[in-house]
Amino acid sequence: MLRLGSLALLAMVALPLARSMAAVPKGSFLERQLQESSLRMDTALEHVEASAAGAEASPAHTASAQARRPGEFVTMLLAMVPLLIFIGTSTWVYLKHKEMTNAGIKVKVGMKSAGCCCLFCIGFGSPLSLCFPIDEDVKDEAA
Repeated sequence: MLRLGSLALLAMVALPLARSMAAVPKGSFLERQLQESSLRMDTALEHVEASAAGAEASPAHTASAQARRPGEFVTMLLAMVPLLIFIGTSTWVYLKHKEMTNAGIKVKVGMKSAGCCCLFCIGFGSPLSLCFPIDEDVKDEAA
C-alpha cells in the first residue's frame, strides 16, 4: 500500500517537472537546478521505499548523498568563526570598560573604541565599543 502511494506521489511530482524541463533551454542554470532537484527527489523516494520495505538504504545511496556535500561541516565551522570573534571581542570590550570604570578611570570614545568598531566591518571587532568606550579620558587627569 505504501509503495503504491509513493509511486503515485512520484508521478504527481515527476510529470510537472518533466513538462517544465522540456521548456527550459539546454545547458542553462535552470536546467541544471531542475536535474539536481529531480536527482534528490529520486534518492529520497528510493530511501522511503527501502525503509518501507524494512531494508536499510544501500551504501551507494548514502555515499552519493555524502559526495554531493563534501565540505558541509567545514563550511559550517568557517561560518561560525566571525560569530565567535564577535562574541569574544564584545565580551572583552564590556569587561575592559567595566574594569576601567570600577577603577575610577573616566572613559571616552577615542581611537581604540572607534578602531574596534571599524574592525567590526571586516569581522574582527565589536560595535559595543561605542556603547562601552575603552579609552581613558586624559583631559580630566591633566586639569
